Amino acid sequence: MKQWMIIAIAAWAAIVTAGAEPNFLFIITDDQDTYSVGAYRNTEPAEFGANGNPYVVDTPNMDRLAVEGMLFHQARLMGANSGAVCTPSRTTIMTGKNTWQRTDGATAAVTFPGIFNRGTRSGTNDVPYATYRTCKSGNSYPTANGEFTVVNDATMRGNTDGNGSEWHADHFMDYIDDWQTNHRPSNKPFLIYLGFSHPHDTRNARETPNLTGRYSCINTTNPPAILLNTNAPPLPANHLSCTPDSYPAHPFDHGHLGVRDENTVSGIGKYRTEEVVRNEIGRNFACVDWIDRQIGRVLAKLEDPDGNGNPSDSVLDNTYIVFTSDHGIAIGRHGLQGKQNLYEHTWRVPYIVRGPGIDAGSESDALVYLHDTFPTFCDLAGLDIPSTIDSNDGKSFKSVLLGTATKHRDVLYGLYAGGDKPGIRAITDGRFKLLKYDVGNNATQVTQLFDLQENPFELLPEHGVSNLATRPAYAKVRQRLEETLMQKRIEFADPYTFLGDRTLLRFENDAADRFPFGNNGNVYSGTGGALPLFSNDVPNTVDYVVGETNTLSLDFEQDNKNYVRIEDADTLDFGAAPFTIEAWVKFESMPTSNNLASSMPVVQKKVIGAGDVALDYMFLAAAGSYGNATTYSNLALHLGSVRVISSLGIPDTDWHHISVALDPVADTVRFTLDDLIDSHSSTNTGTANDGPLIIGAHFNSSAVLDRAFDGMIDELSITDGFLAPTELQPLKAVSDPGSFQISGLQQDPGNSSIELTFHSDETLLYSMEKSTNLLSNAWIDIRTYIPGASGTNTTTLQALQDPAAGEEFFRIYIPD
Repeated sequence: MKQWMIIAIAAWAAIVTAGAEPNFLFIITDDQDTYSVGAYRNTEPAEFGANGNPYVVDTPNMDRLAVEGMLFHQARLMGANSGAVCTPSRTTIMTGKNTWQRTDGATAAVTFPGIFNRGTRSGTNDVPYATYRTCKSGNSYPTANGEFTVVNDATMRGNTDGNGSEWHADHFMDYIDDWQTNHRPSNKPFLIYLGFSHPHDTRNARETPNLTGRYSCINTTNPPAILLNTNAPPLPANHLSCTPDSYPAHPFDHGHLGVRDENTVSGIGKYRTEEVVRNEIGRNFACVDWIDRQIGRVLAKLEDPDGNGNPSDSVLDNTYIVFTSDHGIAIGRHGLQGKQNLYEHTWRVPYIVRGPGIDAGSESDALVYLHDTFPTFCDLAGLDIPSTIDSNDGKSFKSVLLGTATKHRDVLYGLYAGGDKPGIRAITDGRFKLLKYDVGNNATQVTQLFDLQENPFELLPEHGVSNLATRPAYAKVRQRLEETLMQKRIEFADPYTFLGDRTLLRFENDAADRFPFGNNGNVYSGTGGALPLFSNDVPNTVDYVVGETNTLSLDFEQDNKNYVRIEDADTLDFGAAPFTIEAWVKFESMPTSNNLASSMPVVQKKVIGAGDVALDYMFLAAAGSYGNATTYSNLALHLGSVRVISSLGIPDTDWHHISVALDPVADTVRFTLDDLIDSHSSTNTGTANDGPLIIGAHFNSSAVLDRAFDGMIDELSITDGFLAPTELQPLKAVSDPGSFQISGLQQDPGNSSIELTFHSDETLLYSMEKSTNLLSNAWIDIRTYIPGASGTNTTTLQALQDPAAGEEFFRIYIPD
């Protein structure tokens, strides 16, 4: 069979060379997630549990495209800056441009249909296509829509004959008849854009045939009237419930909770109850089922265009078919209903491609955008990709389709800025995914980090799963994605600034260059004089400063000459603006009496030569007490002569992440110590900012403090903004990595499991695998394991099923 397939493909290539150019059919639905396609439910982790409706959505024709083509697991739209997410999504498809610049330079001639109408091919004869469009009205790029040679657009979301999905299929059938008569005889290929108006709400499900019965749902405009049908599809694992009285269900303001999709959709409203959500998923499945039946009609028409029962005139095997949607939809997941978010149920889209040269039944984890479709079609057709599509826009993944490459992009960047600005941003490398929220005039600042391999449905703390953004073991992953997201925001000219974007100073000490921006690795010798001045080229205008890999910490001993001084006062002239200081600190000794303290003034800003009373501000980390009048409970902030003292106490000589955030407008000071928070009000914001910035022990008085100063500082960052606790960036736990080794192995008598015990450090993330053949590449992935994260360094691995399979070998991967 494989040999026959190779021959058939070679024969097709010969036909194309002789002039039989490929046809293209682009099928797009409205608001459809991957969970409503059987092919995805069969190849990915099951969204629903074992209980509930035994039926799954029936999509044999969508599934057929996957069986005969390639299914993409990592296809996404870039995003939207309007609540009508479909408009920017469909516009980028028509122009091949990224979301922020989606219509720049996109005249009719260089849009998707414009290019195929003209069929320009450099160095050879042009191949104009017959272009046709049927879709819902609007919600795309009018300049492109009108460029199709024939257009039949209407929004058809009814559930009776002639006013639903079959309307679009009927017009497709009519057009194929026309193409057979008027274009096929002259070898003019087609480009067809077939858009269905469903399953977009209101999801009026067909009652004849009885699809409402099949999926145990009812069509209603009155959510309180819905009674629980135990045969309805089960609740999604990431469901969160609410009624209008307890709305919203989502745990924080994501920036657009007041949009129509979340409030007033008929039959849903503000209800996220089990009854309403399960009924709505049933209606969604019913609408998708009806679309699938229309796709079956479409495929049959391509197999037998003249309908005489003889497939000799088939064009199916010379047609590239894409099945996708403009975006996904929530329907109760995470307590949301609409598409104004960047969770996987909404950001990711089904994407299946069937056509010449594509291996049947293949799957791809390549990262692709919806707007990659246009240049990919051009590439497959041999047409010139317009110059308006540049390196920041769509990119052909023809090589992935034809099996000569497995990767397409390293990361995908996502945006939602349709509600409160700047909104939501996302970045994913396919496994790890970072989400950042800044909405409500900075009232909501949240960072989420998901491991999509271990947590594919992005379960939240409200579901009992911790946010990895707050886990020290994942700090390196978060740092990498934070930096990549910033790079992509700059690359795509993201017009919005997130609070905390402007990092005024960050240093992450490195053995080759202890202090970024200069100093050439010079360090204080310990005898006389101060450290060399911090370089004068501390950036004034650079919005984001990323330091080097942390391999060495800045060690401050008991010496009042041991400090780093930044002369460029203007760089850090906060004035009355909010700012946040954070760092990793470690005491090298603890106090032994009431009048001694181990302390470090992490940052101080003061007038040169003035006493402490004129100090503008100082962030002090101390352990114990000193002097006769004041007891410090570890974290404190001096604002002029005012002292704001925290209740948080550094307990030991391990590394700890600390911060202080000051908001002069709200007169608010907030301290954090690891995951502890202590907030205070202040009446003196200390806004003189007359002198240089000092990092380390440099006092004109408080000699006891100077003598007691004994500790290390690392990963220090100063940012203009009152960052929320979740926005603090403990870039890495700076404890020295321990030796990584297996300290024990025990196999139970029944040979059913093997218990391994490790000596390891909490910050390491690794995967463990085993095989019965040391030289084999067929390793079996067991699990990803984070030592120490669950309070244990022991894990149990299931043994291979065949005890006679031979000795078992283990290997461990530690990611970069």
